[in-house]
Amino acid sequence: MIKTTRAFFAALLCAALFACGGEGAATGDDVVNQGTGQQVKQDDRPGGKDDGIACAEIYAPVCSVELQNIQCITTPCPVGVHKTFPNRCQSDAAKALFLSEGECGELEGQPYYEDKPDDGEPIACTKEYNPVCAAETSIEPCTTLPCPVMQHKTFGNPCMARAAKARIVQEGECGKLEGTPVTQFEGACPAVHDPVCGKDEAQIACITQPCPTHQYKTFGNGCEASLARAAVVLDDQCGKLEGAIAFADPPVRMVEKLPETEKSVTIDKVSIDGDRLFVRLGYSGCGEQHFDLYINSAFLESHPVQVKYEFVPQVEDLCLAVFATEFSYDLIPLKHAYQEAYQSETGSISLPGIGMYEF
Repeated sequence: MIKTTRAFFAALLCAALFACGGEGAATGDDVVNQGTGQQVKQDDRPGGKDDGIACAEIYAPVCSVELQNIQCITTPCPVGVHKTFPNRCQSDAAKALFLSEGECGELEGQPYYEDKPDDGEPIACTKEYNPVCAAETSIEPCTTLPCPVMQHKTFGNPCMARAAKARIVQEGECGKLEGTPVTQFEGACPAVHDPVCGKDEAQIACITQPCPTHQYKTFGNGCEASLARAAVVLDDQCGKLEGAIAFADPPVRMVEKLPETEKSVTIDKVSIDGDRLFVRLGYSGCGEQHFDLYINSAFLESHPVQVKYEFVPQVEDLCLAVFATEFSYDLIPLKHAYQEAYQSETGSISLPGIGMYEF
């Protein structure tokens, strides 16, 4: 009688723990990771027939980041939002970025940022191979738009792409796109009306060379300009600049306050041909890089009027190697700013150290 009772309770316990076979049971070839809630079948293990993940119904909540391809009009930009998953397995299956054990609590649904810390410490990434194709930004000098140059590059996983501040284009390897220029992005922008004026490629048919290939247009916000890889020249509507055609040179950017930079440059070999500025800059650094030309939108009253400007590097490197690089810039935004300020189609502007711009 005692043996029969023991056998009966053993059978009940065995069935409750799914350890005795039958439908839904974990066989000798099945393992349930109690820490993550992941049920791994023989075919799911390396070398098995199926790489899918089957997660057990275990509630051991974790707080992770549900990664999203968020288009931003300001920086820093979030890479996803905080989300509570029932267990680590389900978080991993969703390819979420694990943060901590337990529910997210007040962080639930809040944006998550993964920019590099201000102290310069790098982002630590795993060696997991979950490739993504991203747009890697180059600091190399450029004389035509789009600028800066971006190229398709395969990263081992999304974290590595974000650590390199590369914008993820698609999941998986780049394939035939590897190394090719990125001319535009796909995505959706928020319905926010915060217009900017940008210089974008236009469908212009030319019968003579050189040919103006770009046009100034107003975008609904900075995100829309970013998707088109347009060069923003003004944080407002284009006004009289709307529809103006130009060559592909990077344009000057009109700002109310010049950005600060610690890198000094020397200016020589200057020429102005129509609305195009050609200049050679001397500077120190770790390698050649591009400089954007910012111009203060407030004219200094003199005869002729003057403007303040700043050549701003892509990176503030501290190496002492010396370089001399030739650049070209489109001065049309400066001309239109003068025309709107003085209601005159013709004029002269002095750029100290560069020369006189007449139109």
